[in-house]
Amino acid sequence: CKYKGKFFYGSTQKEATQKRDEYKRLIESGAKAEALGLSVAAYAARWVKTYKHNLNDAHYDTHVRTLRRFCAYDDYGQRPMRSINTIDIQAFVNELCAGMSQSYINDVRDTIRGLFRCALADRVIQHNPATAVSMPEGASGTHRAITDEERRLIMTAQHSLRPAVMVMMYAGLRRGEVLALDVDRDVDFERKTIAVHEAVRFVRQHRPLVVPPKTAAGIRIVPLLDVLADELRGIHGLVAKSATGQMMTHAAFRSAWNSYLLELG
Repeated sequence: CKYKGKFFYGSTQKEATQKRDEYKRLIESGAKAEALGLSVAAYAARWVKTYKHNLNDAHYDTHVRTLRRFCAYDDYGQRPMRSINTIDIQAFVNELCAGMSQSYINDVRDTIRGLFRCALADRVIQHNPATAVSMPEGASGTHRAITDEERRLIMTAQHSLRPAVMVMMYAGLRRGEVLALDVDRDVDFERKTIAVHEAVRFVRQHRPLVVPPKTAAGIRIVPLLDVLADELRGIHGLVAKSATGQMMTHAAFRSAWNSYLLELG
């Protein structure tokens, strides 16, 4: 049978008519005709590009990874968005988040809830199946203070990355902030201060890009302790640099970090 140019098929006339009537009910309830057959994969790809385009690469990629796993799970990606139920999402969450950290679970929660919340607003679905999904409890508070022995090893390790690690330990700078730190420009030995106003972000985990800190509070002046001042004296330019003296790529930092850990070990 046919309704407004769209054909409906079934093994019997009754089955075809039922499909047509179901379609009519969805249209009358406010669903978009062009969205009724939209697959999870198609909507997810459009959602992340449209609603998450302003995120930095790390956060954007976190959403992409979760969506890829969701689409691959039991071939959800090939199913229409409106066919996904709460039990489908719960099964995915239970398997993906088992034994994971609380921060990882929160990332999965934010992606899935965001996807279906926008799908509801876009009238792709008639109800939000993610609302009733129960997220498991993950491990949190796993960080600890370093021991005195670990501190001694950090301070005495003969490695090119040691000054950068010392800045992390005694000034509290993040990795990206350390990679952007220029001793000649940012360190004032007379006033005993370190100026933090830039950070390095890796574009698609490869090329370094200098950007402002994550928040306005990230632009700050931190104290330069004597032990750190002694470490930085005599260093010029970047406190952490590649073998050619340039700003480190992601691969260069990862290689140096693994080498540094090996030295500590």
